[in-house]
Order: sequence, then C-alpha cells, then structure tokens
Amino acid sequence: MKARTMGRTIEIPDEMVRVAKQPGRSDGPQPEKAWLASTVGPGPQSASPSPLPGWPKEHDKWNYNFCLYLDKQRAHGLIRWFWYEPFSLWLVPPSKHTKERGLRHKVDFCVWRNDGALEMIEVKGRSKNLRDGITRYKIAKERFPCFIWKIVRLKNGDWEEFSV
Repeated sequence: MKARTMGRTIEIPDEMVRVAKQPGRSDGPQPEKAWLASTVGPGPQSASPSPLPGWPKEHDKWNYNFCLYLDKQRAHGLIRWFWYEPFSLWLVPPSKHTKERGLRHKVDFCVWRNDGALEMIEVKGRSKNLRDGITRYKIAKERFPCFIWKIVRLKNGDWEEFSV
C-alpha cells in the first residue's frame, strides 16, 4: 500500500496494514499490537531505524539521540508512545487581507505519558538560531496551555530540562 504523508509517498508492506472489519467478513484473529512497534523505530533486535516515517535521520544527531532515549523509556514502560515532528502549530495565523504569511512552530517530539498527558518536547543543541527557537517555544507554550511543554539539552551524557 502506498501512503502520502508530509509531502512524501511511502510504501507500507501489506502485512502492516489493518483492514477495517466489515460485516459478515471473518479475517481470523486480529494481529497483536506488536506490529505497531516495528513500524516506528528500532526495536530491541534492530540497530537502525525503520524506513517508515517517525524517526529523524541519523545525521540529525541531537534529535536522533533523543529518539533513542525515548525508545528506551518506552521499552521500559516509562512512557506510552512518542512521535517525532508530529505536527506544526500556527502561532500567528496567516492573513488574507494583509498578505502576511503567519508564523508556525514544528514541535520536535510529542510524548504520550503513562498518565495520559501529552508532552511537547523541544531538543536544543548548539545552534545559531537558539534564540529564535526559544521565542517560538515561549509563544507556543502560552498559546497552547493544554500541553505540557519542555526544552531539553544534552549535558554530561544525560538529557536534562532547562528553563528559559
């Protein structure tokens, strides 16, 4: 099956696709949830991420390493699930009348915690655009208080939250 997501067309193997249950149709036992884990990222056996969307590229060191960290947390049951760049938020909507383009913010990670809350996490490393990223983070945090917001960075080999 082919699927289009974020401007890209990807190929999804047929065994990974669930078919909606139709009346009078018997497909036998439903596949277990284990297939979902194999579509998102590296499992305990594999060393490289799946070619399916949901993981950053290896050359994006900060986000890739944080993705590995979240995958370990998920494997140990500390979080339910996580997504890499799941959506972008309109901080300032575009205007048809003034022709202003608007301002968007793409969240680095969305983490589904065990208590059911959604946590938006920004990964910051050494960057020339750190101030711009923190400004967008502050606006997003103020406009969307329904989420828990965090900024993390790598310090002494461990991920720590830092305040802005």
